[in-house]
Amino acid sequence: MDYLPRTKLPVATSLTRYICWGVLSSYERHSIKEFVRDSYTVSLNTDDPLSFGTGLSEGDLILTERRGLDLADIRKMIASAIQSSDLPEDDRNKLFDTFSAEYAESGTEA
Repeated sequence: MDYLPRTKLPVATSLTRYICWGVLSSYERHSIKEFVRDSYTVSLNTDDPLSFGTGLSEGDLILTERRGLDLADIRKMIASAIQSSDLPEDDRNKLFDTFSAEYAESGTEA
């Protein structure tokens, strides 16, 4: 499994979808915490709010309350999502710079 962190191949994952589909019996069984802590390039998908009744805010809440991720982990995932997006490079860099500046202005430690 060192291929993914070594190559920085992005992994976009969902949480609620796997519970609804019966793939996982609980959020605690999802590997996302290990992915983040093992330096995978991982981001959280929205889980299609209309189909699964959850979005990114709820996903972040699940990550912190049920999987024990902290704000630094969430920031890392957002940064990964921006950096692995299909935006043109200039737009991707501007978005990342804006995110980083707003995060820094929030006074939150990460």
